[in-house]
Amino acid sequence: MRQCNRIALSLALVAVMLLSLWAIESDAAGTPPYLFVSSTNTDSVKRYDALTGAFVDDFVPPGSGGLRYTHALTFGPDGNLYVVSDGSNEVKRYNGVTGVFIDTFASGAGMFDPKEAQFGPDGNLYVSTGEGEVVKPK
Repeated sequence: MRQCNRIALSLALVAVMLLSLWAIESDAAGTPPYLFVSSTNTDSVKRYDALTGAFVDDFVPPGSGGLRYTHALTFGPDGNLYVVSDGSNEVKRYNGVTGVFIDTFASGAGMFDPKEAQFGPDGNLYVSTGEGEVVKPK
């Protein structure tokens, strides 16, 4: 019984870690949904077909907009993609359809060592840091 609990806990932790690294998005035209994965090794965001798992492309090319050591990513209420750039202590914003860099959405405001980012029900972006804090940069 104890072994089953450990396995279940391990699987739950793996699921949480995976959820923090990708997002699924499909467009209104009915194209297949995509799976977006941040790549710390290449400083990019990879796009995969969410139904087959096949690699599609580098949705956000390596280093685009100064992206360094990517972590979490999330789609905002505006449809754009927001990517945590741990290496620059920033959140970068990209066009949610094309992957083109728009701007540095947030920096400073206590965002040392940012790890995760999510939009709250109030529409604001919240970023967790390596120090265990949650900040609202804008």
